Amino acid sequence: MLAATDLHFSYPDADRHVVEGVSFDIRAGEIVSLLGQSGCGKSTVLRLVAGLLAPDSGHVGWSAGKKRLSFVFQDAALMPWATVLDNVLLPLSLKGQAATAREVATETLRSVGLEGLEHRHPHRLSGGQRMRVSIARALMAKPELLLLDEPFAALDEILRFQMNEMLLKLRQEQGWAALFVTHSVYEAVYLSDRIFIMSDGHITDEVHPKLDRSIPAFEQRSSAAFTTAVAKISKLLERRQ
Repeated sequence: MLAATDLHFSYPDADRHVVEGVSFDIRAGEIVSLLGQSGCGKSTVLRLVAGLLAPDSGHVGWSAGKKRLSFVFQDAALMPWATVLDNVLLPLSLKGQAATAREVATETLRSVGLEGLEHRHPHRLSGGQRMRVSIARALMAKPELLLLDEPFAALDEILRFQMNEMLLKLRQEQGWAALFVTHSVYEAVYLSDRIFIMSDGHITDEVHPKLDRSIPAFEQRSSAAFTTAVAKISKLLERRQ
Protein backbone atom coordinates (compact mmCIF):
# COMPACT_ATOMS: atom_id res chain seq x y z
CA MET A 1 0.00 0.00 0.00
CA LEU A 2 3.00 2.28 0.50
CA ALA A 3 6.55 2.38 -0.82
CA ALA A 4 9.23 4.74 0.50
CA THR A 5 12.09 5.00 -1.96
CA ASP A 6 15.60 6.35 -1.25
CA LEU A 7 14.50 8.92 1.33
CA HIS A 8 17.06 11.53 2.40
CA PHE A 9 16.39 14.25 4.93
CA SER A 10 18.44 16.71 6.97
CA TYR A 11 17.38 19.47 9.35
CA PRO A 12 18.60 23.00 8.52
CA ASP A 13 21.12 23.13 11.37
CA ALA A 14 22.41 19.56 10.85
CA ASP A 15 25.76 18.80 9.22
CA ARG A 16 24.58 15.41 7.95
CA HIS A 17 21.44 13.62 6.82
CA VAL A 18 19.24 12.37 9.66
CA VAL A 19 17.68 9.94 7.18
CA GLU A 20 19.88 8.64 4.38
CA GLY A 21 18.85 6.31 1.57
CA VAL A 22 15.90 4.75 3.40
CA SER A 23 13.64 2.48 1.35
CA PHE A 24 10.88 0.16 2.55
CA ASP A 25 7.31 -0.84 1.85
CA ILE A 26 4.20 -1.40 3.97
CA ARG A 27 1.58 -3.94 2.93
CA ALA A 28 -2.13 -3.70 3.64
CA GLY A 29 -3.10 -4.90 7.11
CA GLU A 30 0.38 -5.48 8.54
CA ILE A 31 2.23 -3.88 11.43
CA VAL A 32 5.75 -2.76 10.57
CA SER A 33 8.05 -1.46 13.30
CA LEU A 34 11.04 0.87 13.08
CA LEU A 35 13.45 -0.12 15.83
CA GLY A 36 16.69 1.47 16.92
CA GLN A 37 18.44 3.69 19.42
CA SER A 38 17.33 7.26 20.10
CA GLY A 39 18.46 9.64 17.37
CA CYS A 40 18.76 7.02 14.62
CA GLY A 41 16.03 8.64 12.48
CA LYS A 42 12.96 6.55 13.33
CA SER A 43 10.60 9.41 14.17
CA THR A 44 11.84 11.46 11.22
CA VAL A 45 10.92 8.61 8.86
CA LEU A 46 7.46 8.53 10.42
CA ARG A 47 7.01 12.24 9.77
CA LEU A 48 8.21 11.87 6.18
CA VAL A 49 5.59 9.18 5.60
CA ALA A 50 2.92 11.38 7.21
CA GLY A 51 3.86 14.33 5.03
CA LEU A 52 4.74 16.45 8.09
CA LEU A 53 8.24 16.75 6.62
CA ALA A 54 9.29 16.91 2.97
CA PRO A 55 12.28 14.75 1.98
CA ASP A 56 15.37 16.40 0.53
CA SER A 57 15.19 13.64 -2.06
CA GLY A 58 13.37 10.37 -2.53
CA HIS A 59 9.68 9.64 -2.67
CA VAL A 60 6.79 8.22 -0.64
CA GLY A 61 4.36 6.56 -3.02
CA TRP A 62 0.91 5.14 -2.37
CA SER A 63 -0.86 2.43 -4.33
CA ALA A 64 -4.07 3.69 -5.98
CA GLY A 65 -3.68 7.20 -4.57
CA LYS A 66 -2.88 8.43 -1.07
CA LYS A 67 -4.54 6.49 1.71
CA ARG A 68 -6.24 7.79 4.84
CA LEU A 69 -3.76 7.95 7.68
CA SER A 70 -3.75 8.95 11.34
CA PHE A 71 -0.86 9.82 13.65
CA VAL A 72 -0.52 8.87 17.34
CA PHE A 73 2.26 10.75 19.13
CA GLN A 74 4.19 9.78 22.26
CA ASP A 75 2.37 12.55 24.12
CA ALA A 76 -1.38 11.99 24.04
CA ALA A 77 -1.79 15.75 23.35
CA LEU A 78 -5.36 15.99 24.59
CA MET A 79 -7.24 19.26 25.03
CA PRO A 80 -7.37 19.67 28.84
CA TRP A 81 -10.57 21.74 28.79
CA ALA A 82 -12.50 19.18 26.70
CA THR A 83 -14.15 15.94 27.73
CA VAL A 84 -12.94 12.57 26.53
CA LEU A 85 -15.78 12.46 24.00
CA ASP A 86 -15.00 15.92 22.64
CA ASN A 87 -11.30 15.06 22.36
CA VAL A 88 -12.16 11.99 20.31
CA LEU A 89 -14.52 14.03 18.13
CA LEU A 90 -11.86 16.66 17.37
CA PRO A 91 -10.94 15.43 13.84
CA LEU A 92 -14.59 15.55 12.80
CA SER A 93 -15.26 18.80 14.69
CA LEU A 94 -12.67 20.47 12.47
CA LYS A 95 -14.71 19.33 9.47
CA GLY A 96 -18.03 20.39 10.98
CA GLN A 97 -19.19 16.76 11.28
CA ALA A 98 -19.10 16.22 15.05
CA ALA A 99 -22.86 16.48 15.57
CA THR A 100 -23.50 13.40 13.44
CA ALA A 101 -20.58 11.36 14.79
CA ARG A 102 -21.21 11.19 18.53
CA GLU A 103 -22.55 7.64 18.34
CA VAL A 104 -19.52 6.52 16.33
CA ALA A 105 -17.21 8.24 18.84
CA THR A 106 -18.93 6.50 21.74
CA GLU A 107 -18.52 3.14 20.00
CA THR A 108 -14.86 3.90 19.29
CA LEU A 109 -14.29 4.67 22.97
CA ARG A 110 -15.93 1.36 23.82
CA SER A 111 -13.53 -0.42 21.46
CA VAL A 112 -10.52 0.93 23.37
CA GLY A 113 -11.98 0.11 26.79
CA LEU A 114 -13.14 3.57 27.83
CA GLU A 115 -16.89 3.03 27.97
CA GLY A 116 -18.43 5.18 30.69
CA LEU A 117 -15.61 7.75 30.70
CA GLU A 118 -16.98 9.91 27.89
CA HIS A 119 -17.59 12.95 30.10
CA ARG A 120 -14.36 12.93 32.09
CA HIS A 121 -11.61 15.47 31.49
CA PRO A 122 -8.00 14.41 30.81
CA HIS A 123 -6.71 15.36 34.27
CA ARG A 124 -8.98 12.66 35.74
CA LEU A 125 -7.49 9.92 33.55
CA SER A 126 -4.46 7.70 34.04
CA GLY A 127 -1.58 7.79 31.56
CA GLY A 128 -2.83 4.64 29.88
CA GLN A 129 -6.36 6.00 29.62
CA ARG A 130 -5.11 9.22 28.04
CA MET A 131 -3.22 7.23 25.42
CA ARG A 132 -6.35 5.17 24.71
CA VAL A 133 -8.19 8.45 24.06
CA SER A 134 -5.44 9.49 21.67
CA ILE A 135 -5.71 6.20 19.79
CA ALA A 136 -9.52 6.44 19.70
CA ARG A 137 -9.21 9.95 18.25
CA ALA A 138 -6.85 8.65 15.55
CA LEU A 139 -9.25 5.82 14.68
CA MET A 140 -12.14 8.27 14.13
CA ALA A 141 -10.59 9.07 10.75
CA LYS A 142 -11.02 5.40 9.76
CA PRO A 143 -7.35 5.19 8.74
CA GLU A 144 -5.92 2.67 6.34
CA LEU A 145 -2.49 3.41 7.83
CA LEU A 146 -1.91 4.22 11.49
CA LEU A 147 1.39 5.92 12.38
CA LEU A 148 2.49 5.52 16.01
CA ASP A 149 5.53 7.27 17.48
CA GLU A 150 6.50 5.42 20.69
CA PRO A 151 2.98 5.77 22.10
CA PHE A 152 3.58 3.46 25.07
CA ALA A 153 7.10 4.57 26.03
CA ALA A 154 6.00 6.30 29.27
CA LEU A 155 3.84 3.41 30.51
CA ASP A 156 4.85 0.70 32.98
CA GLU A 157 5.50 -2.78 31.64
CA ILE A 158 2.18 -4.34 32.65
CA LEU A 159 0.16 -1.49 31.16
CA ARG A 160 2.35 -1.57 28.06
CA PHE A 161 1.51 -5.24 27.54
CA GLN A 162 -2.20 -4.41 27.86
CA MET A 163 -1.90 -1.63 25.28
CA ASN A 164 -0.07 -3.96 22.92
CA GLU A 165 -2.91 -6.47 23.24
CA MET A 166 -5.47 -3.76 22.54
CA LEU A 167 -3.60 -2.60 19.45
CA LEU A 168 -3.45 -6.09 17.98
CA LYS A 169 -7.14 -6.64 18.70
CA LEU A 170 -8.11 -3.38 17.00
CA ARG A 171 -5.94 -4.18 13.98
CA GLN A 172 -7.63 -7.57 13.64
CA GLU A 173 -11.10 -6.03 13.89
CA GLN A 174 -10.54 -2.98 11.69
CA GLY A 175 -7.91 -4.12 9.21
CA TRP A 176 -5.63 -1.07 9.11
CA ALA A 177 -1.88 -1.26 8.61
CA ALA A 178 0.53 0.43 11.03
CA LEU A 179 4.02 1.88 11.07
CA PHE A 180 5.14 1.69 14.70
CA VAL A 181 8.22 3.42 16.11
CA THR A 182 9.74 1.93 19.27
CA HIS A 183 13.07 1.41 21.00
CA SER A 184 11.81 -1.74 22.75
CA VAL A 185 12.99 -5.00 21.16
CA TYR A 186 10.32 -7.00 23.00
CA GLU A 187 7.50 -4.69 21.94
CA ALA A 188 8.66 -4.68 18.32
CA VAL A 189 8.85 -8.48 18.18
CA TYR A 190 5.47 -8.98 19.81
CA LEU A 191 3.57 -6.46 17.69
CA SER A 192 5.17 -6.73 14.30
CA ASP A 193 4.83 -8.67 11.12
CA ARG A 194 8.13 -7.13 10.03
CA ILE A 195 10.79 -5.08 11.82
CA PHE A 196 13.20 -2.63 10.18
CA ILE A 197 16.27 -1.92 12.28
CA MET A 198 17.70 1.57 11.92
CA SER A 199 21.17 2.91 12.70
CA ASP A 200 22.56 6.37 11.90
CA GLY A 201 19.77 7.22 9.47
CA HIS A 202 19.89 3.93 7.56
CA ILE A 203 17.76 0.79 7.58
CA THR A 204 20.39 -1.86 8.21
CA ASP A 205 18.37 -5.05 8.68
CA GLU A 206 14.90 -6.57 8.35
CA VAL A 207 13.52 -9.23 10.73
CA HIS A 208 10.31 -11.30 10.45
CA PRO A 209 9.22 -12.58 13.91
CA LYS A 210 6.55 -14.98 12.51
CA LEU A 211 4.66 -15.41 15.79
CA ASP A 212 1.69 -17.75 15.94
CA ARG A 213 -1.24 -15.38 16.57
CA SER A 214 -3.64 -18.27 17.16
CA ILE A 215 -2.15 -19.02 20.59
CA PRO A 216 -2.54 -16.95 23.80
CA ALA A 217 -0.37 -13.87 24.28
CA PHE A 218 1.76 -15.34 27.09
CA GLU A 219 2.51 -18.38 24.89
CA GLN A 220 3.53 -16.12 22.01
CA ARG A 221 5.94 -14.26 24.29
CA SER A 222 7.49 -17.51 25.52
CA SER A 223 7.59 -19.22 22.12
CA ALA A 224 10.72 -20.24 20.25
CA ALA A 225 9.86 -17.76 17.47
CA PHE A 226 9.74 -14.86 19.96
CA THR A 227 12.97 -15.87 21.69
CA THR A 228 14.76 -16.36 18.38
CA ALA A 229 13.66 -12.98 17.01
CA VAL A 230 14.66 -11.14 20.21
CA ALA A 231 18.08 -12.82 20.20
CA LYS A 232 18.63 -12.05 16.51
CA ILE A 233 17.72 -8.39 16.90
CA SER A 234 19.80 -8.00 20.05
CA LYS A 235 22.86 -9.29 18.20
CA LEU A 236 22.21 -7.00 15.24
CA LEU A 237 21.84 -3.96 17.52
CA GLU A 238 24.99 -4.86 19.45
CA ARG A 239 26.90 -5.16 16.18
CA ARG A 240 25.79 -1.66 15.17
CA GLN A 241 26.92 0.06 18.38
